[in-house]
Amino acid sequence: MKGKCYYCNNEFSKSGILRHLKSCRERKKYLTTIAVNSKSDIDKYILVAETPHSSTYWMYISINSNAQLRDLDQFIRDVWVECCGHLSSFKINGEYYESTTDFEDNWMNSKDMNIKLKNVIDVGDKMDYEYDFGSTTYLRIRVVDKELSPNTGKQIELMARNNEPPIKCSECGRKAFYYDCENEEYLCENCAENFSGDEEMLEKLDYENSPRDHVCGYYGDKDNEKPYLPKLPDDKKKATS
Repeated sequence: MKGKCYYCNNEFSKSGILRHLKSCRERKKYLTTIAVNSKSDIDKYILVAETPHSSTYWMYISINSNAQLRDLDQFIRDVWVECCGHLSSFKINGEYYESTTDFEDNWMNSKDMNIKLKNVIDVGDKMDYEYDFGSTTYLRIRVVDKELSPNTGKQIELMARNNEPPIKCSECGRKAFYYDCENEEYLCENCAENFSGDEEMLEKLDYENSPRDHVCGYYGDKDNEKPYLPKLPDDKKKATS
């Protein structure tokens, strides 16, 4: 699945996006502009969040090494998974870190997420993330690089993300425009017109770009990523929207 660089607005494959981000001219211009007013450079990790065993959903982010796991958890919730305030956890090098440890049966001896990333990860490490321990969404997060760069004023910056995947009708294979919540099927315009089930269970698709789409009532919104986007000049903002 191809995706977009949020600095230059060009598309790249998942395997080629990291190489591009390291040399992206627009990103270099952006960081050079930031550096003029930045008092000092800070250490940042480059992470890729993805769905295990699938290349459909992925995001590249830059995150302050002093940010906490809780900040990363909030980002994932905001952009990809939050629906009902479920519990979540990271597993890093055999240790568990949970969104809350305030329960009696803490058999995993898990820790909380109020810990800085630089104290638990390094380049090459992998994190397993789970959201909702009932209808669980599983993610893999890899630490692919570390860099010294100007302080952009954001703890986390979304660098690149996969394009919205095409969704096909479960009945005929045409482009889907509706979702049948009762039968958990996607339907095209024609199949939706001939739908014989409960019409109240038929929903028109909006933005479908999350590994949690239609799980436990989750519905994505493109605007959820806006607080994490680079602060580009107005002309570039229009291009990347």
